[in-house]
Amino acid sequence: MIKIQKTLATTLFATLGLAISAVGSAQRNSQFSTGGTLQMRGGKPDPLGVRNLGATPPSKYNRAATKKVLDDLKKRKNRAGGPSVLVLYDSTGTYGWLGDLYSQQVQNLLGHFNVTVNRMPVENYTAGLMNSSVATFYLGLLYDNPLPTAFKTDAMTTSKPLCWMGYNLWKIAWNADNSWNTNFINRFGFTFYYMDTLGYPTVQYKNQNLTKLQTDPMQGRVEITNTAIASRVATSTRPDGLSIGYITKGANLTYVSDNPFSYTTYLTHNDRILAFEDTMHDVLGSTASVDHRADIRIEDVSPMVPPANLRAIADVLAGQNVPFVVSVIPRYADPLNSEGNGATAYDMTTKKRFINALKYMQSKGGQILMHGYTHQYAALANPYSGESADDVEFFRVTQTATGAQTYQGPVAEDSAAWAANRIKTGMKLLSDSGFPVDGWVTPHYLASPVDYVEFQKAFKYSVCRGLTFSQDASGNLRYLQQHSPWVYTDVFGMKRIPETIGYVDTDVYQGIPPNGPADLTNFAQANSVVRDGWAGMYFHW
Repeated sequence: MIKIQKTLATTLFATLGLAISAVGSAQRNSQFSTGGTLQMRGGKPDPLGVRNLGATPPSKYNRAATKKVLDDLKKRKNRAGGPSVLVLYDSTGTYGWLGDLYSQQVQNLLGHFNVTVNRMPVENYTAGLMNSSVATFYLGLLYDNPLPTAFKTDAMTTSKPLCWMGYNLWKIAWNADNSWNTNFINRFGFTFYYMDTLGYPTVQYKNQNLTKLQTDPMQGRVEITNTAIASRVATSTRPDGLSIGYITKGANLTYVSDNPFSYTTYLTHNDRILAFEDTMHDVLGSTASVDHRADIRIEDVSPMVPPANLRAIADVLAGQNVPFVVSVIPRYADPLNSEGNGATAYDMTTKKRFINALKYMQSKGGQILMHGYTHQYAALANPYSGESADDVEFFRVTQTATGAQTYQGPVAEDSAAWAANRIKTGMKLLSDSGFPVDGWVTPHYLASPVDYVEFQKAFKYSVCRGLTFSQDASGNLRYLQQHSPWVYTDVFGMKRIPETIGYVDTDVYQGIPPNGPADLTNFAQANSVVRDGWAGMYFHW
């Protein structure tokens, strides 16, 4: 397991600001490593959040192998043996696949807790399931989706915690004639009014201002009628001062007024999902205390990196008593001659000074992870230069002359055998160089479900954001980046250590503002609203 500096995120990252300044002149830029975020900004409202999801048509990926993996995921449960938590989601109609995708995100977050997750479509609900679970999470993703009578009855009568997200609360808050259900009001101490589209860009939680992107401004509006049993947990606000509840708790019901996984922004690293994630502790009755941790990884370290730079980075971090991890690319390749040195490729085993520099980093508190095999794909710009560290390895991405990118999907050769061979070859290079590894970082966080299975087989943990996957009715592969503030075990069985606040970047890219050390400190402060949240960052040498 990674050695992590156990300290308050704000204190650590104020220190790291000095460290970054000391080695800033050696920074290598790789804009795509903002995480390959799939969000789109602007345009018409998109209540389902479909536009922020990647999509790959059936002709461009191994559909059969992928379907087998995804079907298996639907049957998996986190940490069998712990108390059961029920995760329900809408699954009908054209957009029913959204439920499968987003509910995996809930299941991943629950992989932080010692629970067994029972994930299923709400349409399959049978009477008593809530009462046999320690808590239930329902994702109301499809507007006015018909809900089973048994589900509505149990939601009104169970004493177990129920967390309701997004649409359809009116199914129990209103009567059939759309009048208010007094039984709902009396039981939970608030009433549901309507889906509000005014737009509330700020969510206030624990004295922090969090961000809600207004690509989809819609959220449910409720009003508290009995403060003895109901209260606002988080508040949505507008610039004109108008506010409504973002998270409201009444008796055993916690209502989150939107789908917190939709349009989760990685541009500011302070999305309103943080309020939901911390509230999960309360829904589950967690006794976790405040315990903020942080980690920093040195990114894209291939055999072409000047050894002196690596030693300098190690000296600065060790001088601040900050442990760190090093993401190593074991084979360097530049087939398109982007560096002007001819088409070159070489293994780390041929670079003794590089190996010695890595050993020096280890002696200063560094730990070595594997960051792909070549961190690029074939002799193609994918999407930048074809050079290691610039490009994507397990996914095909193209880019226009204006910088617009298209996520094409898994590379043509993608298969379990292909991915396993790259992993095995890279691990051998590391081992032959004196660095047996059990940790992994997916290049640019992009790979297929088939690849994810192989990553989990080969490594004990991963230090990066993951993806969740689903297939729509047309066979398109859909995927969405996972937000997590804490360590968790994902649906593939991989333990993940989160990256939550990005990296220092001094350039403006496609309108995205630069991030300096002070920005990362602010992001870490925002993440501290999660009682056991991590501030995870990386630094390009």
